[in-house]
Amino acid sequence: MAIVVSGRGAQEFTCFITERVPCLDLVSKSQVFPRWSYREVGDE
Repeated sequence: MAIVVSGRGAQEFTCFITERVPCLDLVSKSQVFPRWSYREVGDE
């Protein structure tokens, strides 16, 4: 799940929530905020 918003310099404000990985050129100058983020786990 992610929130996608139009970025600075876009002609109009756009915002939507998606359950799938979005195409980054779907929204002009978009920025994506994922609900979850993952870190690579190294050998400990």
